[in-house]
Amino acid sequence: MSKKETPNTDSVAAEDLAPPTNPEEIEALQNTIAKLEADNAELNDKITRLMAELHNLGNRLRKDFERKQEYAIKNFAEEILDVGDILKTGLDNCENQDNEYYKGMEMTLDKFFIILKQHDITPIKSLHQPFDHDVHEALTSQETDELEPGLVMHVVQEGYKLKERVLRPAKVIVSKKVSEET
Repeated sequence: MSKKETPNTDSVAAEDLAPPTNPEEIEALQNTIAKLEADNAELNDKITRLMAELHNLGNRLRKDFERKQEYAIKNFAEEILDVGDILKTGLDNCENQDNEYYKGMEMTLDKFFIILKQHDITPIKSLHQPFDHDVHEALTSQETDELEPGLVMHVVQEGYKLKERVLRPAKVIVSKKVSEET
């Protein structure tokens, strides 16, 4: 491009700045302005909605991450409860409670329960409680005069909760009314 072809931007003619006087040209400009304003409003609405959606997505992801982190030990805890059951059964079946091995197993089981509690894993109180299908698994029912019907009369396997969720339901025997036939 030669120097002569370069447009001069230093000076603007007065007629270039004058508002249009032709009614058709004015109407066309007003239509253009109205369309641009509508497009602008639509884009602002889309931006607002997208920002809200991103904010909500961020909140959902954060809550999901926190929930997953909170219950990350669930699978491990379910499996390790079996070890506690074995230790407890071993202690219950031990004849000599003055033995050093018994005391060692007892200390190990105590430490086991302390660690469970530190991780918000707590036993479900079941014995002599009303049967609750949310936290108990009834293995059978047994007739008795000693307890009201529908109460847990024996705990076969202890149940546990991880925070407020059932980690493992308690396996129980539920009392029932003695039938007239017996």
